Amino acid sequence: DIDWDITTGPDVSGPGSSGPGLSITDMWDNNGLTNSTVQYEVFAAAGSQCLGDTLDVVVTVLPAIQLPALEDELLCPGDEVDAIEFEDIEGATYTWTNSDVAVGLGAGGEGDIPAWTASTNNTTGSFTSTVNVTGQVDNCPALEDSYSIEVEPTPIVTATPSQQTLCSGETTAITLSVNTDDVLVWNSVSSGGNLAPGSTSGSGVLIEDTWTNTGDTNGEVIYTIDAFQPTTCPSVPAEVTVTVLPGLPSVGPFPDQILCPGEEFAGVDFPEV
Repeated sequence: DIDWDITTGPDVSGPGSSGPGLSITDMWDNNGLTNSTVQYEVFAAAGSQCLGDTLDVVVTVLPAIQLPALEDELLCPGDEVDAIEFEDIEGATYTWTNSDVAVGLGAGGEGDIPAWTASTNNTTGSFTSTVNVTGQVDNCPALEDSYSIEVEPTPIVTATPSQQTLCSGETTAITLSVNTDDVLVWNSVSSGGNLAPGSTSGSGVLIEDTWTNTGDTNGEVIYTIDAFQPTTCPSVPAEVTVTVLPGLPSVGPFPDQILCPGEEFAGVDFPEV
């Protein structure tokens, strides 16, 4: 009969086997980063008629492939994304592919996934892609994993018109829109003239405010419109300037004047507006 002793190298584990027997069938794991070994010293089992020479058999156990935790990424345009670095394992190769370069990441490559910047997205929906990662040591079974990327759109608010001039007592007609599903809100700040009543805030897709200017100079109203919800990405707000002209104050009544030839007319003073 044949017997053997086992000596395992660093990071190698497994149940091993013991003789006697005529074949050695063992399964070994290597949880390290470099190749390791299992050494079998094979010899005649005790009680054999002839002892003979011992035989050393060395088995190289390649390290197991390891992948980092790959988490899905929800991004806004311009977000900086850190590199994904793979473990430096002896004999290992890593490859990755990206299904849609519109998100800002390249189409694929070998080795680490580099740092990148989420692309500009001014559309009405998100850019999405799937990144597939494969790691393999030599010809051992490959390990595969994947994660998703979503780049949400930037809410861009549009206001039409961007400037408007009203006579005192007239109503604004400002149409609002946004490229996402966000709710639009606005606030206003007024200055100059003597404006009333208008509004200081509101929501919706149309601004209809009636402004009266009882002062003697132009009044100005600045509306700032922005996306409120459910946006998660920074928006591009819109601004509208409305000039409200002053109304003419009441003048008169003027009494009829009867003049004699050569008599001077005293004149009528109108208010300065």
